[in-house]
Amino acid sequence: MNKHVEPPAVRGAKTSEPVVRRGSANVAAHEARRAKLFKNARRHSRRVRFLRVALPLGVITAIGVTVAINYLDPFTLAVDLPFDLGRVSLSGTQVKMEFPRLHGFTADNRGYDVSAFSASQDLTQPNRITLDKIEAKLELADKGWANLTAIGGSYDTKTENLTLDGGVIFDTSSGYGGRLKEAEIDVKGGTLVSKSPVELTYLDGKLTADTLEVSQKDSRALLVGNVQLDFKMPAPEKPATEKPATPAPAAVAAPDAATPAPAVGSNP
Repeated sequence: MNKHVEPPAVRGAKTSEPVVRRGSANVAAHEARRAKLFKNARRHSRRVRFLRVALPLGVITAIGVTVAINYLDPFTLAVDLPFDLGRVSLSGTQVKMEFPRLHGFTADNRGYDVSAFSASQDLTQPNRITLDKIEAKLELADKGWANLTAIGGSYDTKTENLTLDGGVIFDTSSGYGGRLKEAEIDVKGGTLVSKSPVELTYLDGKLTADTLEVSQKDSRALLVGNVQLDFKMPAPEKPATEKPATPAPAAVAAPDAATPAPAVGSNP
């Protein structure tokens, strides 16, 4: 009886579909997409952190300045304060101090340095101190620094309210910053209010609004009017290009085994 026998080639063949392997170009493109997604997520985290930190940072810095300004009263200075004082002059009811400076450490061991071009006080209003050209430096919890400058300001020792005007600029060692035309700080309430346009900046972004209200105790910030958040997008990455494969060297043809090699010394 005849029996059908499959050819050897068919017998050894696999019935499953062959696995298609991705080329190196596809692998490179996939890795590039993963890297881009990771970079975008990290950038988003930085933006959220910017909004959470930059908004109340002006309040924290200004309150630190306000506490130091409380000691710039020429009639209540304690002898053990780290206080530097220039010339003190009296003109009518006005007492003026030149180049007052206060530096030291807070209760939680953070350094500070506050100075002004001048500080003046009216004897008829002893609770009010007027400052000119304020500069302050305050150590932050992360061991960085916040710097604040203001053209002018006034502080009420009774209400513990500080008014900064003429332009307020602050920046930090980590890249956060801001510009305000004026600000009203309530030290007891832990709030800052600016009724003029504000601008908060980071290394790759900027946040602007018509007004700003910040509550340090509630960890809340309210921006009103023409609120705009802009970020600088990174330059587009160039797609990965696959290098052309180097052609393999041509194989040297082997001599035909059927053709005998000529014998050495034989005549043709």
